Amino acid sequence: MADNANQPNVLFIIPDQHHASCVGCYGNDRIQTPHMDRLAREGIRVDRAYVTNPLCTPARASILTGQSIGGHGAWNNGVPLAESVRTLGDALGERGYRTAALGKLHLSPQQPGCPEYPENADFWNTDPPPDWHGPYHGFQEVQLAVGHGNCIGHYGQYLHRIDPGLAEKYRRENALADTGAPHSWKSAMPVEYHSCTWIGDRTVEFLKSTGGQPFFAHCSFIFPHFPFAPPAPYCYQYDPADMVLPERRDGDLEGKPEHVMRYYRAPRTKPGTVALCDVTEEQMREVHAHTYGQVSLVDHQVGRILGALDEMGLAENTIVMLCADHGELLGDHGLLYKGPYHYEGLLRIPMIWRWPKGMAGGGATSGLFSQADIAPTVLDMLGLDPWPEVEGRSQAPALRGEARSVRDAVLIEYYHGRPRPEDDMRLKTIVTDRWKLTHYVGETFGELYDLANDPGEFVNLFDNPDYRQTRADLTEQLVDLISDSDVRFERRLAPA
Repeated sequence: MADNANQPNVLFIIPDQHHASCVGCYGNDRIQTPHMDRLAREGIRVDRAYVTNPLCTPARASILTGQSIGGHGAWNNGVPLAESVRTLGDALGERGYRTAALGKLHLSPQQPGCPEYPENADFWNTDPPPDWHGPYHGFQEVQLAVGHGNCIGHYGQYLHRIDPGLAEKYRRENALADTGAPHSWKSAMPVEYHSCTWIGDRTVEFLKSTGGQPFFAHCSFIFPHFPFAPPAPYCYQYDPADMVLPERRDGDLEGKPEHVMRYYRAPRTKPGTVALCDVTEEQMREVHAHTYGQVSLVDHQVGRILGALDEMGLAENTIVMLCADHGELLGDHGLLYKGPYHYEGLLRIPMIWRWPKGMAGGGATSGLFSQADIAPTVLDMLGLDPWPEVEGRSQAPALRGEARSVRDAVLIEYYHGRPRPEDDMRLKTIVTDRWKLTHYVGETFGELYDLANDPGEFVNLFDNPDYRQTRADLTEQLVDLISDSDVRFERRLAPA
């Protein structure tokens, strides 16, 4: 093995379901994110970073593999990433890196019924080996926090050791306060025992244990994902009256596919939820205020982690990458959560890089960036070649300011996979500098937006005859993107 004593360390920080507008450095003067803002001042902010898929498992698999869902195969939540699929953890571990996953991974099913997977509830409910800490998907060491208030994994064991009843404080019926807003309340979980604090603790602890060995740390939080339920003091940090809600226009949803309006009007069957059309302005303001509180809690942990790098003298030799797994609709078009709706709030994510060697700080790039580009970018920064299956492209030239981007379009995919035919949709979306086209497989409807002149995606131009040629050109480009995302093959060694 080559001498790697001077190889840069790698740190990923992954917030969960994070709308790109909910960071100060992206132009939001109401949210307090001093540590993410510091990272942007010292590094590069990516203004047009997009997911490969707007769900946890597919997006997270793309971050680690450099592949689209057609390449890595984990096409929806509940579909495991195969252990045979190579990850960045595998590649760096082979180079002598110490690799650790700290917090949420969500690379396999979490709901009961799949006890063979370490992220599954049944794995932990059926007396798992108490000393299990990996290996798992290229990570030699694992400290898992699974779910949103489910208290599964190593974090669940930690809470149980402190107090077997402590996990109940996450539940809505134990809230400090509850106005009835959808998936929104003030959590009674003390912040010192909250999963975000635990993940921050484990990450700092890992950094302090590396002893000079190069490392790859994957630190992943469960916030700001719904339920929108931050603990004190973060649940009180923002006044709902100060929140600025997304712009709405009369008839906005009428020009969109039928399933979008159906989703907006559908009654919710889970307790404590309401149809989105019945969410009041006051409730939406609370959702925003609580989301901001969640983000500020994550930001506090980011500050602790960056402080640990500084304290140990590691900051000058550590590549830091912060990005969300996917976005959150957060009131865009009156919608919340996520689903088969390829709108910017769900697809475009915050992404910040701090590269210690040769990167000018405080800049930004407006070029297109795909999650599939993350792994090959890191490999390029480290002077390593990607393995054959990697589809993404190194964006190191864009981060160094040598190019605006290495791509002129990104591909985003979604396969609903639901048993009801009306819900079983497959979406293929292409985003270019100006345009976004969404193709619904097997359907006559679609969506086309001029992002330069209509960034809010209010006017669907798909059936507008004046844009027929634009739609045709984008469709052809989309076919090329899909073809280019075919599974990569091993290098051919001989003609026969």
